[in-house]
Amino acid sequence: MESWKLHIPEGTQDYLIDECYNKEELEHRLTDLFHRWGYRSVETPIYEYYDVFSDSSKYRHQEEILKFVDRNGRIAALRPDMTVPVARMVATKMVSEPMPLRLCYCGDVFRYDELQAGRQRQFTQAGVELIGSTSVLADAEIIALAVTALKYAGLDNPHIVIGQVGVFKSIIEESGVDQPNAQRISRLIDQKNIPALAALLDEIDIDDNYKEILLGLPQWFGGLDILDKAKAMVKEPAVMAALDNIYGIYNALANWGMNDLISVDLSIIPDLNYYTGMVFNAFVAELGYSICGGGRYDNLLANFGTALPATGFAIGIKRLMLALERHGKLRPAPPCAYLIVYDESGMNKAFERAAQLRQQGFDVIAEALEDIGDATAYASERGIKNVLRFCKED
Repeated sequence: MESWKLHIPEGTQDYLIDECYNKEELEHRLTDLFHRWGYRSVETPIYEYYDVFSDSSKYRHQEEILKFVDRNGRIAALRPDMTVPVARMVATKMVSEPMPLRLCYCGDVFRYDELQAGRQRQFTQAGVELIGSTSVLADAEIIALAVTALKYAGLDNPHIVIGQVGVFKSIIEESGVDQPNAQRISRLIDQKNIPALAALLDEIDIDDNYKEILLGLPQWFGGLDILDKAKAMVKEPAVMAALDNIYGIYNALANWGMNDLISVDLSIIPDLNYYTGMVFNAFVAELGYSICGGGRYDNLLANFGTALPATGFAIGIKRLMLALERHGKLRPAPPCAYLIVYDESGMNKAFERAAQLRQQGFDVIAEALEDIGDATAYASERGIKNVLRFCKED
């Protein structure tokens, strides 16, 4: 039988010194930025009872959730995202807090996804949730903070693509398409697979007008003129309201000076079906997939007993690192500032000096001479510039 003790599971990663340094730096920088925007950190368990995620119509494909049975026979699940646990926490423990409530987090999530570039089965998300506001300005704040966070992390030109799931959901509701076919249609629209979409729509009993609209959705992307085109084709009040919502968000972002970074794509239909309104993804030119995404989810908290509107986003830390690497903006971990070498006679003074330097904010290695051999060579290999000796022969 083959031993797996020298391997790690597919979709996971060891972070070595330089990678771990850059990962921690990004997490700290993003969390600090979120705090300065008035968001406060929360933390949820790394696993929850499976019931939290079990409604596949609202969350994600159940085969993507990593499940296990605890010692009491209850099914638990490693969290597949951070938004659902935060929603559960707020709805059950924070409803007495003044609203709107601004929360942030940074933690690992787990999904049994198909492996591809930029996608892992264990990965870190940093993000925010703004709970208790239905305002278009809340959605605009979320997008503005996402742009600011990506720039603060070191990306010069992130591009934001905004959609509105209310457009698709309203069209589907008016057309009378059943839920299984609606899910198939949404997947093909999101993939912009027009030939397969056309073939599917030909199989479904649907009015030709709605067939034309759904077939056109994958091509409704670009500038604000796309919204005018959509309004000319679809007159349902719910669709008009969804399109006006994007206008409002765009105008608010223009006041942030971010309108040049924004485009519209009405075919964005995320896998996470709890979204109810605005959705967005953030891209950089060097990567073919988003590094940040989010949107409005006004019905999610009601699933846990408290109805509150909410909006938010999450940044994939690994994807952000890949983008920064291609920009040449990752750095090697800095070396320690001091190497202190000692023998038995100088041990007390060495420890005292090491403590003083550490209190002053320096990174210090204190190593016994008999364990380190040639201290100068060791320091040179580690990039350490300062070597202090507390040895009898010195």
